[in-house]
Amino acid sequence: MIYKTSFMLLLFFLFWGCDLKQAPVEINFDTIYDTLPSYEEEESYPYDDTFQYVMNKSLYESPDANKTDLYGGFYDLYFSNLFLRESFYLDRDKNLVFTLKKEANTPKQTSRLIQKETWSTADSEGNYFISTLRCYKPKEIDSYTWAQVHGLDYNYPLVSLTWERNMNGQYDHIWAIMTKSSPGVNEPKIYEYIDLGKRPDDFFPAEIHIRENILEIKINYSTMTTQNVSYWENVPSYFRAGMYLDMYLDGGVAGVAFSDLRFENSETNVSFITHF
Repeated sequence: MIYKTSFMLLLFFLFWGCDLKQAPVEINFDTIYDTLPSYEEEESYPYDDTFQYVMNKSLYESPDANKTDLYGGFYDLYFSNLFLRESFYLDRDKNLVFTLKKEANTPKQTSRLIQKETWSTADSEGNYFISTLRCYKPKEIDSYTWAQVHGLDYNYPLVSLTWERNMNGQYDHIWAIMTKSSPGVNEPKIYEYIDLGKRPDDFFPAEIHIRENILEIKINYSTMTTQNVSYWENVPSYFRAGMYLDMYLDGGVAGVAFSDLRFENSETNVSFITHF
């Protein structure tokens, strides 16, 4: 009986050991994507006390690339255009959602807020992009931009904050793409790609601080990069926030949601918001 029991135990450990040596099941993370917050026709108008402050300072750039003041005629335009309503709305949790649906092999698409007033990177009081957002992982889109510091006189940004499916060997990360060359129509463009880390699965704080020609990007209140941008000080600049799809080949749906979004020109206000 003892021999029989020992034999059975030996067989058990042999088979158990063989299972341990089997190759692990590989997960194809590229088949995993996020579901965007739903648009509720009766409840999704994008005005809320949380975002009234930033909307007072902004224009809205719609998917057809038209810039519209958020007051006046915007109300009638919004409710007459289902495509517009589904690109810019409040979800059930009162987060401000920007989404875009783009066909492959078509020009760029936008759904974002654009700061009305311009400023200089050399301002002594500084200018600050303050947000808490969630970057959703899309099913088919490979790249999208969710924030920018943009130049008024030149049709390109000083810095873009983006999500990239694959870049420089990193999968599903967020990035800062810096223009390092002097501004000018005929100037050759030089870019620096700064890895801001793995895309958070939930809401996270993201900030851009620019004061006396020093640009600082913070993710989760940690400084990810500090840049001297004195070469940009003579370019009137402004913030953009929302969704921007500019990859011609990309086709699909992408989106981001903000639980907080502000454009500030006072370090006192920034300190309050950051530590609220």
